Amino acid sequence: MICTPTDFNDVTIMNPTGGTNTTNGLRTEISGAGNLQVMANNQYQMYSPNPLQGGSPNNTPGVNGIALVIGQDTYSTGSILNQIGVPSSHILVPTGSTCNTMGNTTEHSITFSITKNSLIYGLIVTYSYTYPNSFITVKYDVTIPPGNSESVKLSQAWDTYLAGGDYGPGFVSGTGSNLTMGIQKTVSGEVVYEAFKYKSGKAWNGYYSAVFNEINFNLQFNQYIFSNTIDTNPTTDNGIGISINYGSSAGTFSTTNDIIFKCNAPTSAPTFSSTSYTMTCGSPVNLKSQYTGTPEASLPAGVTLVFYDPSGNQVADPTAVSTPGTYNVFYSDANNAGCTSPSTTLTVTSGGCCSTAPSLSSNTITNTCPTETVNLNSLYSGSLPAGVTLEWYTNNTHTGTPVANPTAVATAGTYYTFVHDTSASCFSPASVAVTFTKTTCCLAGTAAPVIN
Repeated sequence: MICTPTDFNDVTIMNPTGGTNTTNGLRTEISGAGNLQVMANNQYQMYSPNPLQGGSPNNTPGVNGIALVIGQDTYSTGSILNQIGVPSSHILVPTGSTCNTMGNTTEHSITFSITKNSLIYGLIVTYSYTYPNSFITVKYDVTIPPGNSESVKLSQAWDTYLAGGDYGPGFVSGTGSNLTMGIQKTVSGEVVYEAFKYKSGKAWNGYYSAVFNEINFNLQFNQYIFSNTIDTNPTTDNGIGISINYGSSAGTFSTTNDIIFKCNAPTSAPTFSSTSYTMTCGSPVNLKSQYTGTPEASLPAGVTLVFYDPSGNQVADPTAVSTPGTYNVFYSDANNAGCTSPSTTLTVTSGGCCSTAPSLSSNTITNTCPTETVNLNSLYSGSLPAGVTLEWYTNNTHTGTPVANPTAVATAGTYYTFVHDTSASCFSPASVAVTFTKTTCCLAGTAAPVIN
């Protein structure tokens, strides 16, 4: 690792001998103020496709940089926003930097400080790279001082030059905050990427993958938050960027993104024979049961199907889902920062409880001494939603009074159970007949009387 000295006028280089082929990772060049150039497979990925030059912290290869906006005042590095009149007093100037190497991982942090209305705002931008990954990680730590009353926003963007070409279609995939956004295209039969992948912390409030020379204007005319613009035209001279609104409350807030240059997840969404599932009276459904795509065992290494629930949380077991709602599923490549394919939406609804007889594990039951009763409910292993009960009768027409306490039945005989849906005022068909054969227990005990 070659690290920028404290005058910030040279370039930090991570993996300086890499980036020349498909196996030796990325060469990442970082200006003193955090502007980027990346070499992958022997080609620079930001326009113009040349190495970063020293001499100034804010040197960039083109439209490239980071912007911090406090209220209506913009502070930027490189060339982002300077096309719309950012005064020289608002150029983000670094005040400190550190470099660390831990095994195959290198890390470079750059500190900025901005004073406005006698309040001091802080920004730390940290890049890290682990060899030989095809992605780097960037973290923004934003400090808002007490007494602030203005919104604080941050953006990062650049003009792309993906795989030696200035053109390509934008894309966004994922669900909720777990988005992958940028540019992707096929070169010599291989899909290549240049994209932001949200990882953790404060979620994005906007993103952009469209014509590069409108990056600055898109920010300015949308209150310094990108307008979720995606241009899928393959002839677009593309640029990409993301924005976060950290609000006005005092504190330190962070966002971590991966910047990916490779993804083995398929470029099409997973396919299903049907995208609708119905739970029978609360019984779990298997979201994988109608999947018709490439068998999971045949997907590229590290690629799996990932399911997210209506709240945006990953489903731990998609083969046993018991909550109705809208689910999203996509392919995710764990070896490349968890980048994702487009998603498919699945719908899970609650089915009626009165259409199917309860399924029981056995049609006979016997007590075990010294207990003289049995728990009839133990024969049913399903789950019931609110407002639905399991009722037992001594007949198969649910006439008369149900068994008062089916968990402690003492009278031998034949019993039937029904699902009773009180909200729909209906009963299911009767279960199979259950025969309770009672074993008579000797209650004299097992110890002889003690006589004094």
